[in-house]
Amino acid sequence: MKLFHDKGLGRLLLYSSLLACLFPLLNLVLIYPRYQAHLLGGIKEEARKVAHHLSRMAKVEASSLRIELSREGEPFLLQDFGVSKIKVLDQQGEVIYSSDPKDIGTVNRHDYFQRVVAKGQDFTRVVEKEERTSDGETINRDVVETYQPLMLDGAFAGAFELYYDITHHRAELNRIYVTSLFYPIPMIILFVVLVGYILKRLDLRTEQWRRDQQEIKSQHTALLIEQERQQHLLVSVENAKQQWEATMDRVEDMVILADVNLMVRRCNRAVAVFCGRPFPEILNHGLADILPGFAIDPDLTADMSFEYRHEASARSFLASVYRIALGDGTDGFVATLHDQTAMKQMTAELERKNQEILASSQGLQRAMDEISSLIQRVVVQEDFGTYFQNDFPVACYEAKSCDKTDCPCHGKKAMRCWQEAGTYCRGERQGKFAKKYKSCAECDYFKAVTADPLNMIGEQFNNMMRVLESKNKALQSAYSELKQTQSQLLQQEKMASVGQLAAGVAHEINNPVGFIASNLSSLQKYSGRIVEYIALEAELIGEAKNPELDARQAEGKKKYKIDYILSDIGDLIEESLEGCERVKKIVQDLKGFSRVDQATRQTVDIHECLDSTINIVWNELKYKARVEKDYQATTPITCFPQQLNQVFLNLLVNAAHAIEKDGLITIKTGQDGDYLMIAVTDNGCGMPPEIVSRIFEPFFTTKEVGKGTGLGLSIVYDIVTKNHHGDIVVDSQVGQGTTFTVRIPYDQKLREILV
Repeated sequence: MKLFHDKGLGRLLLYSSLLACLFPLLNLVLIYPRYQAHLLGGIKEEARKVAHHLSRMAKVEASSLRIELSREGEPFLLQDFGVSKIKVLDQQGEVIYSSDPKDIGTVNRHDYFQRVVAKGQDFTRVVEKEERTSDGETINRDVVETYQPLMLDGAFAGAFELYYDITHHRAELNRIYVTSLFYPIPMIILFVVLVGYILKRLDLRTEQWRRDQQEIKSQHTALLIEQERQQHLLVSVENAKQQWEATMDRVEDMVILADVNLMVRRCNRAVAVFCGRPFPEILNHGLADILPGFAIDPDLTADMSFEYRHEASARSFLASVYRIALGDGTDGFVATLHDQTAMKQMTAELERKNQEILASSQGLQRAMDEISSLIQRVVVQEDFGTYFQNDFPVACYEAKSCDKTDCPCHGKKAMRCWQEAGTYCRGERQGKFAKKYKSCAECDYFKAVTADPLNMIGEQFNNMMRVLESKNKALQSAYSELKQTQSQLLQQEKMASVGQLAAGVAHEINNPVGFIASNLSSLQKYSGRIVEYIALEAELIGEAKNPELDARQAEGKKKYKIDYILSDIGDLIEESLEGCERVKKIVQDLKGFSRVDQATRQTVDIHECLDSTINIVWNELKYKARVEKDYQATTPITCFPQQLNQVFLNLLVNAAHAIEKDGLITIKTGQDGDYLMIAVTDNGCGMPPEIVSRIFEPFFTTKEVGKGTGLGLSIVYDIVTKNHHGDIVVDSQVGQGTTFTVRIPYDQKLREILV
């Protein structure tokens, strides 16, 4: 079982016990020697005083030392001074007088006598003397010997020697010392027990304190958690309060919260600003003190609104009062005051302006009627060039004495200079009215001619019409571009649909053409066998030598034209087979031309694309011109084949349309650096430069109405430049022909990155 829970208290009890046990040793080592030294020191001092007093009784002469002391007075001297023996010694240490006659004549041979006393210094020592009693017993006594030198003219002449018996004092001191050694033991035991008890109580209290501290710590932790939660809640509430106060302070209306006694509890910043007081001078003050004349019935139960006039500032407010329940269980009021002074002033100003407007209503009505008719004309006739007619008595250059003859207004009467760009007003060129309105508004001429409201309204209407006219032109231009774009999209959609339809038709035609060709081949074989059979039959009839059969056979051949049929049936079948091959080739070219299943880039031989396109448009070409091919390109190109087929189709059709008859169309390919070059040349009518500069514009065409959309070359240009990042060049001479040169880069991906 542990004596202490706290090891430090156990060590403290051990150290206290050791310290208590060290007390007697401390008494032996320190206290007793000091006490003994102090006692002996007192006795020695007393002996010196006695020796000094007795030295006055000695008479020192030049030749001898003489003591005048009677034997009768000696006992009294010894008794008075408390000494046990008195001696007088001469210079050599011989006793010349002693209270004990036996000592006379003896010599003090101790070295301290010559070393200390003979040099005129006092000397005291404690010695133990043996004495015999009258009964013959030997007694040890503690004696203090004191030597007092006698001087004559500064020279040593002799000395007094006194004996003090301190045996009784030493015995008493030893008894006290022994008593002091054993007497503290019960006290030490009591001290140790008391310290142990106190430390045990302290240990119990410390352990209880430690348990209490742990409990307090756990409670403190819980309190900290709760405090942190409360702090967060408090911060949230404070933030909400600050946000609400900041919100209320941003409200321009005055908001006041008062209790049932009409004492201000809270208010927003607008109240402090209006009253010119800090919040402490407003809060907890009467509502009537900060807003004189503002009265609320304390018994008010329904919301109310009224007009409040602040006489000091001559401002009017729309006041609203609401009764609410405060958080402390009492009722209060919320009052809001909305400043309507400016509104009232504005109302008064509006009334004044209204009177002025009414005074000039006839002129304004005329202007409005005229403007209404102008607007009606704009709406009905869509005439955005309609303007209000104002008559200006003098021109701007005359009014301002302007000598800028190159100014657009110079020399022109009634010129609206503020609507003209490039004028020299204010010494520098001005832009349009919208950009120089500030300068014009400060111009004396503008102020003069627009001083009349009618003129001002008219000019504002004219400015609006100019803006509408400009916007209308921009809208028409945008609408035209939109129509062009829509037509191009429709044309491309049509081409895509045609391509899809062509692919479908080609697929559908391909099957019947196949079995027709197969049947014709079989028919060709069958017709050969029939011809052989008829020849065999004619040979057999001839061998029969029957004139009647010969006549009938000759008549049948003549009637059914068998000889003609037999001679022509082979040619018919050959032509039919040739036609099937022709149809098959056209179908394959048509399918290759449409390429509906190749909407992405493909690596193709450009010559195949050209040949398939030529086959497709051959019906357009064969009656107009010959086609010569000069294919020199050897590297395939990655492109959109269907789109390039459309480009070649449009170029070949346009070349055919440019030729009246018996013309020549040359198609040449080659490589120009990193570009594939395709040139389509015709020897047709050619084009003048003014037409060449416009041929790629959407809807531009030189054909008759209904024979061309004007989108063919526009689509060609978009496909070459935008979709394939190439370029197309036209070289045309009137009466000599035209050459379209298309250049397409081989590396389409690099061109896309660069673009």
